[in-house]
Parts: sequence; structure tokens; C-alpha cells
Amino acid sequence: MKRIQGFTLIELLVVIAIITVLGTLGTTGAAMVQRQAKKTQTTTIMQNVALALEQYKTDMGIYPQTDDPKEISNALTGFIDGPDQKSEKYYKNPNWRGPYYDTDKKHYYHQQNNQAIADAWGNPLNFRILSPEWNKSKFDMWSSGPKGENDNGMKDDVRP
Repeated sequence: MKRIQGFTLIELLVVIAIITVLGTLGTTGAAMVQRQAKKTQTTTIMQNVALALEQYKTDMGIYPQTDDPKEISNALTGFIDGPDQKSEKYYKNPNWRGPYYDTDKKHYYHQQNNQAIADAWGNPLNFRILSPEWNKSKFDMWSSGPKGENDNGMKDDVRP
């Protein structure tokens, strides 16, 4: 009598368990790569903002005298509430040669308006220009990180 060859139930369960473990590892790895990519993107954004602040200081003689992210964004872009609403405070100043930073216009269409220059997670960057703690001769800047909670540059916050 011929015996039908096939897989036992235990063999099938082992294969399913292996596939599940591999799938979980792949998903976890992809999430880690995505998180690292956003941190890298945020670091690049902050480096560009730092350059824009240096150009602003070169022209105006001083950094924007505020720690408010919206006011800093206004100083660097020259806009008030939208990408087409120019600030007379800057555009009529002969020393201001901006815009020094181009914000991504998609933020205007996601109701963020000109609230601030955003990190890769869509949260405004944080600044300490008036009384920096880490970089006494310049300014402090950081992102609130993936959780969006401002920890003053600590925990999961991203610093350049």
C-alpha cells in the first residue's frame, strides 16, 4: 500500500512560526530605518536654518531677538501668515537681504501656516537665541523629536 507523503501539523506550525518571526523582524527593521531617516532629515533642516540665521546676522548685525519659532520663521522667510504675505518689517529694511530660508509651501496647505520652520515630523523647531545654554556665542536649536514633546533638547529631542 502506498503511503501519501506530506507535511505534518507540527512541521506546518514551525514554518508558520518562522515566517511570523521573519516578518516581525522586517517590520521592526523598517520602522528603525524610517525613524533614523527622519532624524537625519531633521538634522539637515536644522543645519540649513543655522546657515540662514548666520546670513541674517551678517546682514542685520544681530540674530532675531526672540525665541519664538514663529517670529524666527518670519525673520528668515520675510512672510507673515502665508507664502505670499510679505512682512513690511523686513522687506522695507535696507539691511534685510532675504528671504534666507524657504519654508516648504506644503505646510501652508496643512493649516500650519507660518507658525514655524518644521522638523521632519511636522513639529516646529525650538530656539534659545536670547540666552543660549549649549552654544553661548550663538544660539541653541533643537527638534522635539518623534514624540513631539519638548524636552529642552534632552531625551528623544534631536539636536544638530
